[in-house]
Amino acid sequence: MNKGLTFVGLMVTISIIFITSLILSTNYPKIQKELALQRAGHKIAQDLRRTQAAAMSAQCSPCQIIFDINQKISYQVLEKTVNLEKGVEIISLSPASPLTVSFSPPNPTTSINDVTSGLDAEITISISNGISTKTIKINNAGRIEIK
Repeated sequence: MNKGLTFVGLMVTISIIFITSLILSTNYPKIQKELALQRAGHKIAQDLRRTQAAAMSAQCSPCQIIFDINQKISYQVLEKTVNLEKGVEIISLSPASPLTVSFSPPNPTTSINDVTSGLDAEITISISNGISTKTIKINNAGRIEIK
């Protein structure tokens, strides 16, 4: 009984590896854009949480994060400009532009465009082709979620 790899087995293995790498390489740019969109959505949520934490530790009063639809590729966090990843832009803001989310110590109290109750904010970002989007939501209780 011969043990080892046959020529046919070797060719099947090589063809499977070749087909898999071909599929992945053709989708690579799309995958990179999708990952950039996900990273940007998580970065915005992280900046919102960091601003919230700064208010709880009384580093600023009020601590603000400002989004402006005219500045599609950047936003203001604690008076610093943060740029989104290349190819990602803000496509809509709700309730209005500019959207200001403020956190006031000590709780922190969350206000959206100076309204402290009954208002939710939505920041929608997209990759440059506009097909894929992510929405970051925050309510007046300070709950942040990414959809």
